[in-house]
Amino acid sequence: MKLEQRINERNSLLVSGAGYWALNPGYQFFAEYRNYRFITPDIERFFYGKAGYGHCQSSKGLGWRLGRPEIPFNYALGGAGMGYHFYVNKAKTLIVDVAGGVKLTLPDVEENDRSHKIVTPTFYIAGPGSIIDLNAHLVIQIGSEKLKNAYKPRKKIATNQSEDESTN
Repeated sequence: MKLEQRINERNSLLVSGAGYWALNPGYQFFAEYRNYRFITPDIERFFYGKAGYGHCQSSKGLGWRLGRPEIPFNYALGGAGMGYHFYVNKAKTLIVDVAGGVKLTLPDVEENDRSHKIVTPTFYIAGPGSIIDLNAHLVIQIGSEKLKNAYKPRKKIATNQSEDESTN
């Protein structure tokens, strides 16, 4: 779940939480900053940066098959990337949000305790610590009045050459 608050037309802050099951059960919470630019009246591009905290109950990926003990661990995360908002309706209340980037996670695994805390490859490949950060969301936006007329097309650069000169 994500909660986003627009600071102005171009900037916003988000708080988010996610739960994970299967091979790497646990949760993570993070704060995210986004900078938006309209490309067309119905599409916004954004760049984002995020930082947060997570907890992994176990990293079952390969550890349980190798007979290694699994102990819960915490981790810090940070990431950056870009994405797009596709506005589905003219009121700008229904949005498809897609984003991609990179994420770095730093598990709290001490060197002298490494035999007890196993962080398996599945945590980094397909789990909450995934290096490739891909997201897709269906968004219902409340209070989008400011964005209805926010699109401003770029001005075309005028050339100094007149039509008469170009025909010569």
